[in-house]
Amino acid sequence: MSHNTDTMLQDHLLQKREDIEDSTTDIRSMDVLSIDYEVTQDMQVTEVSLTLSYGGPTVTLECLSGRLRGHWGLESHTIPVDSQDLGEYGRQLATRFEDRIQS
Repeated sequence: MSHNTDTMLQDHLLQKREDIEDSTTDIRSMDVLSIDYEVTQDMQVTEVSLTLSYGGPTVTLECLSGRLRGHWGLESHTIPVDSQDLGEYGRQLATRFEDRIQS
């Protein structure tokens, strides 16, 4: 991939992070294409990942660890996200999922 693609990916992630960290943004109202859960053998959720876009670029928001990951071709970047709402939402989703799989 070209330097331009790398720059566009970084710019895209920075804009997404700004949107997520904006205090007026309701995390629950974001467009989410899929929700994935990382689960241990003892049925504990260790991560909740929200896929926000596929393709150019693919962007995933990791709720419990507060990371935004982007992939575009061979380029990939990860940046931190500082949002208390994101962590709370991730914990809610994790608890609901654990309750379902443990019952």
